[in-house]
Amino acid sequence: MKKQLCSLLTALALAVGLLPSAARAAENAPSFADVPAAAWYADAVQYVYENGLMTGVSESEFAPDGTAMRGQIVTILWRLAGSPVVNYAMRYADADEGAWYGEAVRWAASTGVVTGYTESSFGPNNAITREQLAAILYRYIKTQGQGFTGTWYFALRYDDAASISDWADEAMHWCVMKGVLNGTGETTLSPQLTATRAQLAIILRRFCELPKDTASKSAAQTAYDRASAYLTAAVSAPRYGSLGGEWTVLALARGGADTETAYFTDYYAALEQTVRENKGVLSERKYTEYSRIILALSALGKDARDVAGYDLTLPLGDYEKTAAQGVNGVIYALLALDSRDYPMPQNAAASTQATRQLYVDAILAAQLANGGWSFMGEDADPDLTSMALQALARYREQSSVRPAVDRALVCLSAMQNADGGFSSWGSENAESCAQVLLALNALGLDTDDSRFVKNGHSVLDALLTYQNADGGFCHERGGETNLMASEQAACALASLVRAERGESSFYRMAALTQPTA
Repeated sequence: MKKQLCSLLTALALAVGLLPSAARAAENAPSFADVPAAAWYADAVQYVYENGLMTGVSESEFAPDGTAMRGQIVTILWRLAGSPVVNYAMRYADADEGAWYGEAVRWAASTGVVTGYTESSFGPNNAITREQLAAILYRYIKTQGQGFTGTWYFALRYDDAASISDWADEAMHWCVMKGVLNGTGETTLSPQLTATRAQLAIILRRFCELPKDTASKSAAQTAYDRASAYLTAAVSAPRYGSLGGEWTVLALARGGADTETAYFTDYYAALEQTVRENKGVLSERKYTEYSRIILALSALGKDARDVAGYDLTLPLGDYEKTAAQGVNGVIYALLALDSRDYPMPQNAAASTQATRQLYVDAILAAQLANGGWSFMGEDADPDLTSMALQALARYREQSSVRPAVDRALVCLSAMQNADGGFSSWGSENAESCAQVLLALNALGLDTDDSRFVKNGHSVLDALLTYQNADGGFCHERGGETNLMASEQAACALASLVRAERGESSFYRMAALTQPTA
């Protein structure tokens, strides 16, 4: 996955002279004999060497399995801070003031970034644990005016999370949320495990590439970065499912989150296994299961017509079974098929062979007299109305679609609350705001479109009031972070970020073929 976060290290180098002007250029970097080119840490080792953060233990060895030491961490952060000279007496008996780490230890002690074990003991040559490293990095980032503010707690999805020391808890949460620290396995975080030099290289690279200055970022980008970091931490291994699955994959892939390639390849491998085990049949009655997966696969550049040898678009060629789920099923079938311009699958078992036009006509037929759509009854629902607009956006040139879209926008605008938000099923909620934003994005409308600004508040303004300190979103304001709300909000924010970059709308991926009937 192409990285979207801008590296801060170059900016820091310009500001404080951390990087040598020409030294350690990539072409002159050593080839450490104990760092195989295919090793999971190889790129990180190259990065920290080229940027003057770490060196080898000899000309030919890096010692990736060696232990990281406290004096080394302190020196690295001291350099990142600009190698300041401080007027602070060395109070640690076991730290040599004239050693390579001496000035760094005095600086760390004066700022509180790294403290000693006791008033007289620092342990510069002691190995450092993963939670100690997290605490040090977090204290450093706090000196830069960053870190959590207010309520920060959220559940970590690791079996050993309860073993984190109290003094490191906040730091570990921040490092996991930001992707600086990942698990040592799918279910283990190993906070007390000694950090190796390879792990340190990986962690330092992630830390240095974090965006430190958000002043130039848009509100949508800033909120998306926080939401995507939350999702990556909360859903460490996405799997097939309506929660913690395809919507998370879509949000991260379409927004360009700084997500490791393995995050998506592991999801796809697990999906292939699921499809294989079920012989290509994921549901006999809920065909939105296929639509949701097709959308995620399209976002990953995969062809949904060949997943473990099965064509997952084929069920959507059956009009009756797709429409049996209601207009919601029809909407997502059309979105899925149009995502990469899949040809309409010819389903020999279908009683009625589906066409795109049949799906469009079904959506139009379900439109209420007031211009909206509803899951039931005659009261328009903002969520379903927005979903219908997302699917119809591509067909606006049809004479029957254009007026339907215009009427729906009037209806949707009338449903907007005074604070810019929307209510569904009797309560104001984040998901309704997210769906409206996705509809505006699909139609090429800005968030500040006058029809969708009430009392100076846009839909985006309203959505951001649901974002919690952990970066995730609550369903109702003031509530706990909710995964469904977080996924939908992240998808909406991704659509806005894409618009800011001049990229295609959220559900329009690279085409495979020209669409057919």
